[in-house]
Amino acid sequence: MIRSEIYKCKTRQATDCEYFLAITFKDPCKFLSSDDDVWSPFMKSVTPRITCEAKKGVYVFKNGYLDFTKASQLNVFFQNYWRIHLEIFSNKKLVYCHLLDFEMVTLNRKNRRN
Repeated sequence: MIRSEIYKCKTRQATDCEYFLAITFKDPCKFLSSDDDVWSPFMKSVTPRITCEAKKGVYVFKNGYLDFTKASQLNVFFQNYWRIHLEIFSNKKLVYCHLLDFEMVTLNRKNRRN
């Protein structure tokens, strides 16, 4: 299971954040192997590629991005700073956690780093 809590922050310092949304994926394999979701390009930027059988090791994210072209109604993301707390469980045991702070910006498609 993958569980994430998303917080919206007014400043980059992330000391003034408010709860925004919680998302749970009961099937992590579907999340990791998706080719047609907002997060798909980001997950494809990982070397080695993360699969359902992810092994302990070092994973490098290089030039990852989120593709909001299919989710233009999510414009709220482009006006704020964000904090995501992500947890991955295996057999009800926490095996991975991550805290991510970021700001969304719009890039011209010609300037996108691939």
